[in-house]
Amino acid sequence: SISTAVAAAPAAVSPQPVSNLAALSQVHLQQQQQQQQTTTTTQVQQQIVEQPGANYRNPELPDLIEYLRTGSETTKCHAAAYLQHLTFCEEAIKSQVRAAGGIPLLVRLLSTGESGSTELQRNVLGALRNLSYGQRQEENKREMCKAGGLQEARRLLETSPDQDVKELATAVMWNISVSPTLKKDVLDTCLDTLVQRVLLPHAGLERRGEVYTNVQREIYWTVLFRNATGVIRSVSSCGDYARRRLRSADGLVESLRQIIQCAVDNSDLDGKAVENCVCTLRNLVYACQEVEDPAYLRRHAARATGGSGRGGTGAGCFGRRSSRGASSGSGASGKPGATSGAPTIIQRRLNGPPRGMDLLWQLDIVPLLLPIVADCTNPETLEAAAGALQNLAACDWQPSVDIRAHVRKERGLPLLVELLGLDADKVVQTAATALRNLAQDERNKDLIGKYALEALTGRLPGAPTPQGAPAPFNSSTSSETYAAVIATLYTVLKDNFEFSRHFLELGGVRLLMNSARDPAGRYGQKVSDFSWTLLVALWRIRELQPLLRQAGWTEAQFTPPKRSGSGV
Repeated sequence: SISTAVAAAPAAVSPQPVSNLAALSQVHLQQQQQQQQTTTTTQVQQQIVEQPGANYRNPELPDLIEYLRTGSETTKCHAAAYLQHLTFCEEAIKSQVRAAGGIPLLVRLLSTGESGSTELQRNVLGALRNLSYGQRQEENKREMCKAGGLQEARRLLETSPDQDVKELATAVMWNISVSPTLKKDVLDTCLDTLVQRVLLPHAGLERRGEVYTNVQREIYWTVLFRNATGVIRSVSSCGDYARRRLRSADGLVESLRQIIQCAVDNSDLDGKAVENCVCTLRNLVYACQEVEDPAYLRRHAARATGGSGRGGTGAGCFGRRSSRGASSGSGASGKPGATSGAPTIIQRRLNGPPRGMDLLWQLDIVPLLLPIVADCTNPETLEAAAGALQNLAACDWQPSVDIRAHVRKERGLPLLVELLGLDADKVVQTAATALRNLAQDERNKDLIGKYALEALTGRLPGAPTPQGAPAPFNSSTSSETYAAVIATLYTVLKDNFEFSRHFLELGGVRLLMNSARDPAGRYGQKVSDFSWTLLVALWRIRELQPLLRQAGWTEAQFTPPKRSGSGV
């Protein structure tokens, strides 16, 4: 019932190597001639003008590495530019540069006195950006970190007056941050600089006393801003350490909310920077109860794996949910005594208006997210907004109880139901799980049962098309999405005769029978298990049994077969 995001790296952009290539070729030709002592520099330059291509050969990788090591600043500048050109989308050459020791040489050029040259900084960072781009470049990324590349990129972001240098520095950070093993390094090295130097200024926020105040209403969607939000989005998915660091980062939550609010106010929802911000927000509200209940995730995992399996007396493969009464009575920390030792939400409220991480679960975050659910056309952003609501509604503590009710008051349920009809697998999966979490509120469950049952049934495996024709096997719908839909149906239908009768009338039982048996193995074991669990729950509704028999079903058909070693 909780989800995470995966960040994408920025595309490596080819530089414009023509002028740099010509300059490097000239330097290379000059060095050849000087070594042979057959002519002077003036004669070489004249020869290039009069006989283009005479004595010309492209510099090879060993030449470039040597130029980076021993050449003049101009030669090093041109060598870095040519390396940037050679490594554009050339995976083999990227590995060769690392093997030749080129990466530490490039990083060193940023850390020496020569790095005062803006052109050299641009060319070196451009080469590092291309060398770090791609999932197959893990070794290159590690080599950059080992050589101090992150620290140099951060320093240039802090000190360089050149916008291109800052954009390239954050592009290198973004590419490195995609590596699962380096996210923590990027987080620890770059987070505060990214927030203070990029996010807060772009969001138009200034600190006044203990709070941040908005001083502008327009967001400028620069490449620098896109890159910085991409880095933060990427590191936000690397576990509880990242969530703690990001939630407590001074000004980050305020920046994210302000940026998203401006995007909503200006109906500018589909850009990459907005996508990055909403995805980060979704990750920060993952398992939000853990801020006051450190054992929440462990207890949640134990509860999800509890039960007796298919056909058991508990919730089986769906896990167990706390009742509405238990959630309402648990207070701010979810479980009595299960606190982290930090001030609780109630204690922090006594100290003034909410700020920092507390802004993540205020009720006004619901009207911030719902316009994105309603109007956004970018499926990544749309899924992230629904995922944020899913996460906020997932927990047992009082903020989740309040948010579940507030989504209903803000008319968010119909918007999530509409997402079930989209041809976007991840969006449908997230919307279904969000509805399941929201259905922990009894009034929400009643509304979902009355108005969303047809939409949910229509997303089951083998459901007929809107024209009534049998649906062919849809390989674009994942087994995880089918399982999410069935889990939501279980929450709504269990022990409810009226909703279950309507489900039978919609043909849902027949669809479940097909997916439970799944003779062709098209949907996977998880979908089969979930289908059996819901079928068993339906048969246990005594008032429904006569209608099931009248429709031609028998009790034996609702009894799952035993699997070898399963104990079911």
